[in-house]
Amino acid sequence: MKRALALALALGVRDAAAEPRQVAHWLRYVAVDYPGAVRQGQVIQQEEFDEQLALLDRSLQELRAAGDREVLYKRVQELRALVEARGPEAEVGARARGLADALLLGEGLVVPAGVSLERGKAIFARACASCHGEDGSGDTALGRTLRPRPADLQDPVLAEQRSPLGVALAVEWGIPGTAMVPRSDLSPGERWDVAFHVLSLGREGAKRPAGGPDLSLQELAWMSNQELRGLVLAVGAPRAEAERWMDGYRLALPGGAASAASQGRWALREARLLAPWDRAASAAAVGRALTATASLRREGGALPGALAALTPQASAEQLAEVELALLRASQPRQAHPDLERWWLLPPALLMLLWLLRWWRR
Repeated sequence: MKRALALALALGVRDAAAEPRQVAHWLRYVAVDYPGAVRQGQVIQQEEFDEQLALLDRSLQELRAAGDREVLYKRVQELRALVEARGPEAEVGARARGLADALLLGEGLVVPAGVSLERGKAIFARACASCHGEDGSGDTALGRTLRPRPADLQDPVLAEQRSPLGVALAVEWGIPGTAMVPRSDLSPGERWDVAFHVLSLGREGAKRPAGGPDLSLQELAWMSNQELRGLVLAVGAPRAEAERWMDGYRLALPGGAASAASQGRWALREARLLAPWDRAASAAAVGRALTATASLRREGGALPGALAALTPQASAEQLAEVELALLRASQPRQAHPDLERWWLLPPALLMLLWLLRWWRR
């Protein structure tokens, strides 16, 4: 609660109630849907483009009505101007998602344990499939009558930007100007179940990658598919195998407590996102990362040195480097296949000596 209040004050936000989360949801929605509306400076879907502007206008209206939120209001104004100018997709997405994530971190949003894809599938069939279809395509009798049409949840462009967090917020708050209304009939746990199910649509196979790092539920919830794909490639997944790794992470959800490496990564992520808004909150997050990873400083490799060099004033680049080191540290140790059979060496030597003796006879 203290962190939420500190971030709210840093943003010029007087009270950290539900409204900042709602504005954050709209900003994340813009980050996800903008590439489906604008490509290389040209509007390719006018309805979607108008929807982006309407959401940003609604955000500005809410912030203006609240009063005393000049910093946040100015940032959203700048984002709206960039969207209206049909700015680059990557820049719009990064700005919108960075601002939204900082707001949500300040709100202390945590994924509950025990998320179930099986429950999510059943809830989706009951509460969402009439518009979106059980496959998520949006091609249903009801969906074809709606304007704008329900989102195609398997669209390859939009799916890259989608995350369980974004879906959970959309289910919670709805989308203004569309048939996507807030689903207050669903509990927070049910909304997370549905969100993780949506990210599993169109995927096959449920085996976790043998060489992949141990990602927590919280990390997977916040990661877009694009970010997750970049992560698995960064830690050494063969490009041809990246999609199979993605299937494993989206279909075999982790259970139990997060590892020390995962807790450290999460705290460093907070530090990176909060740094532009509140240096004190960012420094505190670095402190939490160092506390969580204290036991890892005895590990081999480059990790102890990276952690020893980490300070509360670290740059975003330094924080990202330590995050990557923690990712690599949490990968299963892959022993050399020959060394895994070390116990065969003594009998093999004895056999060789016996053969030499026999040969000399």
